[in-house]
Amino acid sequence: MILPAWYPSERSPDNGDFVKYQVKLLREAGINVDVAYADISVYNVKRNQKEAIVNQYKNGIDYLINKWSIPRNNKAGLIAWRKLYIHHIENYINTYGLPDLIHAHVYLAAWIAAYIKDRYDIPFYYTEHYSGFIDGSIAAAHREIAEIGLQNAQRVFAVGSGLRDALEEIHQRKIDIVPNFIDFDLFRLQPKETTDQIRAITIGSLIERKQINHIVKAMVNLPAYTLTIIGDGPERASLENLVRQYGMKDRIHFLGPLCQEEVANELSQHDVLLHPSRAETFGITLIEAMASGLPVIAYQNGGSQDIITPETGILVEAINVEAFKEAMNLFQKDQYKYDPEHIRRHAAGKYSVEFFIADCYR
Repeated sequence: MILPAWYPSERSPDNGDFVKYQVKLLREAGINVDVAYADISVYNVKRNQKEAIVNQYKNGIDYLINKWSIPRNNKAGLIAWRKLYIHHIENYINTYGLPDLIHAHVYLAAWIAAYIKDRYDIPFYYTEHYSGFIDGSIAAAHREIAEIGLQNAQRVFAVGSGLRDALEEIHQRKIDIVPNFIDFDLFRLQPKETTDQIRAITIGSLIERKQINHIVKAMVNLPAYTLTIIGDGPERASLENLVRQYGMKDRIHFLGPLCQEEVANELSQHDVLLHPSRAETFGITLIEAMASGLPVIAYQNGGSQDIITPETGILVEAINVEAFKEAMNLFQKDQYKYDPEHIRRHAAGKYSVEFFIADCYR
C-alpha cells in the first residue's frame, strides 16, 4: 500500500501528481498497489465526506477521502490531522484487509505508517522527497515528526544524495538513495526540425525557488536562444513583466501547465533543458528531458549533481545569473558534442520503473 502525504485531489489536482504517476507505472509493471490518501485540510469544510471514494484499477485501488481539519502549523493541528488520517487507514484495513507492506512517501505519511506498524505489525518503507530538509525551511516540530519515521521504518530511501545527507543530520541510520522513475515509452527521441537557434525549455512551478528569472536575465546577451516556459504559479506575472521589460516577447513563450503527453511532445522539439532551481531533492524534469535526448543545464542544488554528468549536460556550481549565463554560452559553443542517444541510454539505465522495482521490492 502506498501511503502518501501528497496526492492529487479535487481541491489540489497537481498535489503529489508525481506519486500518482509512479503508482500508475508500478501497476502497469504488474505490481499490486493500493493507495490510501486522506486530503485533510481547512479548505475541505464543504467537502467533509463520511465515506471514502474508491477508484478501481487493474492492479489496485485508490482509497480517497476529503476531511476538514484545523491547520497543521501547530501541535494541536498536527495531532488532529494524524488522528483523522489513522481513522481513514483503519477503515481501509477493515474493508480490504492488511497490506503486506506500507510504502510511505514524505515524513508526515511515515509518521502515520509508524503507528500502523506498531498496531498491526505491518512493515513499512519510507521515501523522502521534501526539499525543506535541504533548504532548512522545515519547521522544528516537523523535524521531530520526521525522526519518528526515520527511527521506525524498515528501509528509508532518499531520492538524492543532498536529501540523504540532510536526513542523516536528523537521525543516524542507513539511508539508501533510490531515485524517482519515469515512463521511457512516453519520453523518447523524436525527429526535429533544424534551426540556427538554440531552442531551450524549462518546466516547473513558477515559484521563487525555481528562479526562472535567472534564465530571462541570462538570455539578454545570448540572442541565439529562444525559451519555452511550461508551468504556472505566483511568479508568472512578474516573469511576463520581466520579459516585456527586456523586449524578448518574440523569444520567450509561456505555455502554462501541460499534460505529460504535451510535455513529452514539447521536449522532443527542443535542444536543451534549463533548470535554475536553487534547491531540489531530485529533478524529475531533468530525467524526462534526458529520456528525450536533451542535455541539461542546472545549478548544483541538492538533486541535480546526482543526475548530470559531463556527457549529459552542464552542472553550474555558483548559484547566480552570471554563472548560469556562462554555462549557456558554453553550451552554445559545444552543443554538438552531446549525443542524444547516449543521454537517453544513460537515463534509462538508472531511472526506469524496472530499476526501481529491483532496488525496492525484490
